[in-house]
Formats: sequence, C-alpha cells, structure tokens
Amino acid sequence: MACRGKLGARQRRVRHFPSHCGAGEVVGNVATGSNDTGIYVGQSHDVRVKLNLASGNVSGFELENTSNSRVDHNEAKGNTAGLLTFTNIFLDVKQNANDRIDHNFVHDNNKPNTCLDPADEVCAVPQGGGLLVLAADSNLVDHNIVLGNDSFGIAVANYCVANNLTPDQCASLDIEPNSDFDQVRFNAAFGNGTAPSPLINPVFAVDLAWDTTGTGNC
Repeated sequence: MACRGKLGARQRRVRHFPSHCGAGEVVGNVATGSNDTGIYVGQSHDVRVKLNLASGNVSGFELENTSNSRVDHNEAKGNTAGLLTFTNIFLDVKQNANDRIDHNFVHDNNKPNTCLDPADEVCAVPQGGGLLVLAADSNLVDHNIVLGNDSFGIAVANYCVANNLTPDQCASLDIEPNSDFDQVRFNAAFGNGTAPSPLINPVFAVDLAWDTTGTGNC
C-alpha cells in the first residue's frame, strides 16, 4: 500500500483511508476540507505516514487500532483536532500499540466540528484538540511541536475517562480502556488549553495532560 503526493480538497468524508493494510506508506499528501478525517490509517500495521499536510478537516490525522506504525514530519493545522492515535471499540482489530508519533507540527486546530452524521463517532471530536493518545499502549510521542490548540495540547487518556462513561458503560466495552506504557518525551507544547470545549474533561485543558490511569506511562 502506498499513497504519495496527492491532493485531496473539499472531500466530504475521509480523504486518505487505508484500512486493514500493512506494510505501507502515506507520503507527501495534502488533505483539506474533509467533514471527517484528512489522513486516516485504521486496523493496520507497519505503516509510515510522513511529510503530509492536513488542514481544515474534522481530525487531521488518525491512527485507529493500528500498531507498529510511525507518523512523523507532518503538519496538522486548522482542523477541529490535530492528531489522534487510539483504540476504538467493537472493531476487528482490538489494539493500538507500538507506534511512534514524532517530529510533527500540530498547531491552531480550533475549527468547529463539521461532521455530517450525528451518529458518527467523529462528531464527538472536541474543537481545539492537539495530539491525543487514547487507550493505546507502548507508544512513543517525541519531538513534536504542539501550539495554540484551544482545548488541550498533548493528552494521554483512558477511553472511559475521555468519553465520560459510567462504570457500567465502561464494563461493556470490548477493549482494555487504559493507555499503558506510553512515553511522551522531548516535545514542545505551549499556549494550549486556553479556551477548552465544554465536551472535554477539564483535567485535559492544559499543554500536557495525563488522567493518571494506566501503568508505566512517563
């Protein structure tokens, strides 16, 4: 799988959408104006996402239930949220792990959420998100610059905490909701969390946030 040097503009849904893939790369693309995700990799492994620009989308970049992959040297600006790496529920692949998120520029992602279908999970993406690690394990987040995102800068979170689920709702999930053994190192995060969305837990409205769940995070 390879996607190189493409321009995707004013796409109503996801612009670049590799799923159930590996190995592969997404290199040198521009994704703008999606009412979903600009560049998405889902339920895949060993994928490199580098040297791309995502702007004006709901979420700029997503790694969903994807492992052993790298997202580096990209820019996410002017989206609702910049870069999300997470484990989602009720999918074939149950884990997001061993990814590296590095040398990305994630800034000014404060666009109102323009999702089309209220039942779509992307409608839950809060305005002003920077870089989120959610229910994902053994990931390295390093050497990123994260600036001017109104809700949060870099956040490491439990799925249930981030989505304000009750204990009964959390117990019904088919994933382990904690983020465990994630490392966040050598990043620069400034001017984030200054005007947080009411959708987020206030604990995340800072430059660097961890909800204290999980083990082995540093």
